[in-house]
Amino acid sequence: MWQKITPFILVIILICACKAPETKIDLTKNTGTMIDIRDGQEYPWIKMKDDRIWLAKNLNYKSKESYCYNDDPINCKEHGRLYTWDAAMKSCPKGF
Repeated sequence: MWQKITPFILVIILICACKAPETKIDLTKNTGTMIDIRDGQEYPWIKMKDDRIWLAKNLNYKSKESYCYNDDPINCKEHGRLYTWDAAMKSCPKGF
């Protein structure tokens, strides 16, 4: 079931990588938590060897053209939302 949407999840994870996000993240640490100021959701993050910051949880920001797998809100809560390309480009927190 989830094998079909893996490319979509991968796309949003790849899009949400950054070098210096504008959110308040302590870049002296290798891991932490980022709070999305738009909806208050928390996302763990990890610093990679190349100093890029990656979200360690799939994005679950509700925007136009985003949806839950099988239109079931439980899927969004557990696995994050699915996005069209345009929605993904607009949905990442500022700086990501």
